[in-house]
Amino acid sequence: MHKNNIHSDRTRSGETGFSALLEALPDAVYIIDEKGVILDTNTLFTSQFNMQPQECLGANIYDLIENVVHLPELATYHREKSEEVLRTGKRVEFADARDIRKVTISPLGLPDESETRLLVTIQNIAEQNRIYRELQKERSIKTTILDAIPFSVVILDADLKMNFGNRYAQEMLFCKPESANSCIDASDFFGADEMGFLRKTIMEILDSGIEDAREIEVHPHGAPNPLWLLTRTSRIFIDGEPCALSIGVDITERKLSEIALRESKMRFSYALDASHSGIWEWNVETDELSWSEQVWGLYGLQVNALPLNNQLCVDTVHPDDREMASWMTRKAAREGSAAAIEYRVIHPDGSIHWLTSRGMPLHDKSGAVTRFIGTIIDITERKESEIALSDSKTRLNQALKAASAGVWEWDLNTGENIWSDEIWPLYGLESSEGNPSFELWAKSIHNEDRQKVIQTVSDAARNATELNIEYRVLYPDCSVHWLLSRGKPIFNDNDKAIRYIGTIIDITEQKQTEIALSANKTRFSFALDATHAGVWEWDVRADQIIWSDHVWALYGLEPNSMAKTHKLCASTVHPDDRELTFQKVMSAVQKETDINMEYRVCHLDGSIHWLMCRGMPLLDENGQVTHYIGTVMDITERKERDREIVESRSLLKQALEAARAGTWEWNLNTGENTWSEEARLLHGLKLDNPKPSFELWASTIHPDDRQRVIRSAASAAENKTELYSEYRISYQNNSIRWLMSRGKPLYDRDGNVERFIGTIIDITERKEIEEELRRSQERLNFILENSHIGVWDLNLQDGNTDRTLEHARIFGYETIPPVWSLEKFFDHIIPEDRSAIEALVPRKIAKKESYTFECRIHSARGELRWIRVTGTYKFDKQSNANHVLGIIEDITGQKEVQSALRESELKFRTIFDHFPVAIAIKNAHDGKLLDVNNAWQQIFGYTKEEVTGRTVKELNLYIQNEDYEKNSAVLNEQGKIVNKTFLFRKKNGKTVHALYSGEHIMLNSKECFLVMMTDITLQELQQVSIERLEQIVAERTRQLNEEVEHLHNFISMISHEYRTPLAIIRGNLNLIKLKNKSSDNPNIPHINKINKAIDRLVEVMEIAIEESRIIGSRTTAESVSVELAPVVASQIESFRNMWDDRSILYMEKLGNADIYCDPSQLKLAIFNLLDNARKYSPSDSPIEVDGRIEDNEAVIRIRNRSERISQYEEEAVFEKYRRGSNAVGTAGAGIGLWLVRTIINQLDGQVNIIHTASGVEATVRIPLANHE
Repeated sequence: MHKNNIHSDRTRSGETGFSALLEALPDAVYIIDEKGVILDTNTLFTSQFNMQPQECLGANIYDLIENVVHLPELATYHREKSEEVLRTGKRVEFADARDIRKVTISPLGLPDESETRLLVTIQNIAEQNRIYRELQKERSIKTTILDAIPFSVVILDADLKMNFGNRYAQEMLFCKPESANSCIDASDFFGADEMGFLRKTIMEILDSGIEDAREIEVHPHGAPNPLWLLTRTSRIFIDGEPCALSIGVDITERKLSEIALRESKMRFSYALDASHSGIWEWNVETDELSWSEQVWGLYGLQVNALPLNNQLCVDTVHPDDREMASWMTRKAAREGSAAAIEYRVIHPDGSIHWLTSRGMPLHDKSGAVTRFIGTIIDITERKESEIALSDSKTRLNQALKAASAGVWEWDLNTGENIWSDEIWPLYGLESSEGNPSFELWAKSIHNEDRQKVIQTVSDAARNATELNIEYRVLYPDCSVHWLLSRGKPIFNDNDKAIRYIGTIIDITEQKQTEIALSANKTRFSFALDATHAGVWEWDVRADQIIWSDHVWALYGLEPNSMAKTHKLCASTVHPDDRELTFQKVMSAVQKETDINMEYRVCHLDGSIHWLMCRGMPLLDENGQVTHYIGTVMDITERKERDREIVESRSLLKQALEAARAGTWEWNLNTGENTWSEEARLLHGLKLDNPKPSFELWASTIHPDDRQRVIRSAASAAENKTELYSEYRISYQNNSIRWLMSRGKPLYDRDGNVERFIGTIIDITERKEIEEELRRSQERLNFILENSHIGVWDLNLQDGNTDRTLEHARIFGYETIPPVWSLEKFFDHIIPEDRSAIEALVPRKIAKKESYTFECRIHSARGELRWIRVTGTYKFDKQSNANHVLGIIEDITGQKEVQSALRESELKFRTIFDHFPVAIAIKNAHDGKLLDVNNAWQQIFGYTKEEVTGRTVKELNLYIQNEDYEKNSAVLNEQGKIVNKTFLFRKKNGKTVHALYSGEHIMLNSKECFLVMMTDITLQELQQVSIERLEQIVAERTRQLNEEVEHLHNFISMISHEYRTPLAIIRGNLNLIKLKNKSSDNPNIPHINKINKAIDRLVEVMEIAIEESRIIGSRTTAESVSVELAPVVASQIESFRNMWDDRSILYMEKLGNADIYCDPSQLKLAIFNLLDNARKYSPSDSPIEVDGRIEDNEAVIRIRNRSERISQYEEEAVFEKYRRGSNAVGTAGAGIGLWLVRTIINQLDGQVNIIHTASGVEATVRIPLANHE
């Protein structure tokens, strides 16, 4: 065996680490050079040769495989693959023949060496291949199972592509397996209308993960009909992507059965409706009834309109049948037998119907009757037919006598004849002349008809056909009568005619009528010509038409110019009427009813004519329609008149609508009312309201007007006068409308008022105008009276003067004096003013001019008053008289106000001039100063005369011209400036700081600006000093904040520094405590005191650190969504670990509620509340914790059994460094509850403490994360 010296390679730096790395690999690994010498390896490889790694180093791998393992072929194959890797530089993999190991040869080149080494890995893939084969086997089994199950299994991705489908699904969708189609679109099997809903449903399942079950319709390829599947779809993940797994069961047969069942039920319901029948069920034990909808209709009731019970049945049965029906029902129930009853029922409208009810009993296992089920059928028609048949038999006998008819019978075998008593006189014979026989009958027939009649009868008997023959008979008195004999053969069991039975009727009058009709036919033809009508006949079965010559002209055609067919008729009918005309004809034929229609036809000359066609069906002996016969008439002129009437009515309706008017009619004899649509709407009624009546009309009238209007209508009806009334209507929207109703009486032939006809008009607007006029008059009177204005009218013809009461009061009279004249008026004027007025008034009247003057008068009570008089000349055309109209106004108060105003203006001037603030008034349009006060003159050094009439710009008062422009713009746009600081220039050129305000005002009807300025030059100097002081304060504040920050840092540092020695002290104390376990050890109390002191010191440090952290986190901490229940539970658990001797009762109803918070701070707040409850409650009392959700808030309540606290302390305990009155003897810094409130407030929550009957309760409320 060849070995190389590789000791230097093994002793290189890092050799040990590399070997350890190889040993850590899970596979057999070795490194060889280009000659196959093993440079390094691991134990997994060398163990295959029963060697150690050191023994294999330097050995040749090919020699080992050939000589040790004895696989020369593998050694050769290994050498070839190694040389291939050295040559190509690419990795090579191969497996042994048994597929147990996989060998990987990879090039391994080191940066500092030129030669290439090979890293060979031998991986045992037996287990991997076994797992793969098992997986393949399992997949094959599952696929086989999926293919074998009798329902479809498909997997859809988010794009509704089918990634997988079992054989059942493929055969269902394609009618054969489609394994080649790896991805199929769902739209291939669903309609366009269904895809949107399917896509929405699948996306909801993929998003929510909630299963969905529904019935869907699938359209397989190549299948004529769709399939129905009951599917259950759920979400699964394939390669991390959500997919929909849908399992479907074919329910097509069930679905078709359901459809068939629905159709069957529908047909059954139709059948019940068509047969006027229904189904009922009666539970004998519970006495409960069940009716189908049809039964309710048979009893004339709405479905479920009344409680369904036996009393309802009894109430609807006719009183005469009630006892019978009840007895038969009880009998059937008692005997357990079937029941069949016929009885009458009374419908709510009073009509009587016959019903037959049949019921069958149903028995239980013991044979007892439990219920009856049966049907009810309306047999009214049958009953009516039976009654009619009975009546018909009676009438037949009477009719035979009245119609001169008889019944006969002829036995073909014996030749025997039987005649009724009525036949003998029909033949002019006496019954005593012998027995009826064929010979006696033949002998009585008229000679001219005898042979033909006998031959017809013989042929009918030989052929066993019906007999129908007319013939004459000759009476002994030589009178001739016509008889109609009809007979029907009667057959035996061998279908052989054995006898005839029939009737004989005297048709003498009918024959005479036929002769008369023939004579009238000519006259009828003339009548048709006169009425522009024609006659037609239509053979329905042969579809042949016959019409008179007049019809050709009606259709505008030449007689017999074309074949008479339906196409000919249709070609002449106007195109717009053709389809409808055809439908009406076919409908009449199908329903076997009369034809009655109007339509237009187009003549060849282009003219259009209206025709009215009427026809009636003719039936054969079987009651089938065989022919229609009727007339067609030209109604063009009538249609023109109808059109004119319609247009006239339309115009009338439009006029009524435009006037908001309606029409009505009231029949006094029947009480019937007829209203137009507009009349209904005017009364606030809908068109589908109840039928109009006097009572309905009265109910719509406003309660305050109702009795008056009803009396007015009754009076008009009683006195035969026209009806006129105005009244109000209250609409449903609470609006009030005024209506005016006028009616005229119409008389019958006897002169009695038969009815009223009239109109109804909305006069709301007129009433509103009248009300407004009334109010205006009231307001005018009120204004005249309260403004002390009197009105007068002087008639120049007679000198009389009409006056208002206020006119008299102005002159000091309580009432209007009976006599008034110009002289009387002049007497009241004081002497100083009288002469001028006495000259003015007559002069103005003579010139017919208006005048106004003011003067003083002495009233009748001696008071001195000022008055203003205005007069205007007017000519009254009606009275042909000249008038002077005028008013007189007491202006005494106004004169007093004017005097006071002058005094006020003087006071204002004084105030204006001496006001300490500088004031200026300037024109808003040209900016010229109108006035300035003394303060303004003192500030700027100008006199009023120097500035009046000049602008601020001309005086050059602004230091900066842009300030002037800005002020002018703001005042013009906004009309106001308040306290703006500007620099101004005095007359001597010095600068002044002024506080400027301006506002838009109206002065003597002129737009002006009021400008006020205050000299703040001194204040500006003071402000500079204040700003400097503020800067000093701000700098000092910054320094204080830095010192506070240093202080917090120092506290944190000290707290952290103290923790280690305190922990050492606590540990040593615990050791001491363990060594002194004896209960009588005197050091135990001292050790406990030391522990409490350490706890207190740690608590103070923790609170200080937390306070510092909370203050620092107010702007930096970020809240996250946290599930609340685990946070609370963790703090309760921490509390129990620290104080296991305290009992905590926790009731948790928070569920999965989330809140936004900093978890560490929230934990501190909860722990502090728990610790606070521990401190201030007896050690043997429990602490109760309750968590729940209330009004979108998480609520945590912590209760303890502590001593009572005052209402003031309930709020004060949250203050910093504040402790409760019950805190004596307990550790604490007075900062714990302050931290709790600070933390909860940062969460937008609330915390409070209250006293309860059992102790103290702390409540925390925090908004939920999902609450908007």
